[in-house]
Amino acid sequence: MNYACLSAAVVGLALTAIVLVRRSPADPEDLKNRINELNQKFGQILLFLGVAIAGAALLNPDDLDISSTRVRTAIMWFVIAIFPVLIGILPLKELGAALKWDERSWYGVVVKGKILLLVIAILLATFGACSLVVAFLEGYSEDAAVLARHLIL
Repeated sequence: MNYACLSAAVVGLALTAIVLVRRSPADPEDLKNRINELNQKFGQILLFLGVAIAGAALLNPDDLDISSTRVRTAIMWFVIAIFPVLIGILPLKELGAALKWDERSWYGVVVKGKILLLVIAILLATFGACSLVVAFLEGYSEDAAVLARHLIL
């Protein structure tokens, strides 16, 4: 793991901490709307990860003169990123309603948990994208590969 990816992870976690510490809106309707927005974001990330995995799996490293190890590493990061997304799309709002938990406090927990899962999924997908970029840069130029190793690895 290089300094750029590690820096991105630290910044992402810091922003997540700031968002989680900030108070949630008190109105359950606002929280319901926020949960729906987060669910849409999870759907978009799931779509991106599906396309990214399919695209990386269909790459032929021999034809493109790129590292097959890096492509497999990118696929691994994309697959790992699916798990927080799958947890994030669980119907937790409905679970709280079925168990008759207090809407305001339960929805606040759900919003904060979904934000945390969203940031984790984005960071993992970013690691996969970095791996693909390095694979392409290494294949095209030795100078670009050295630069990529210093920036991304």
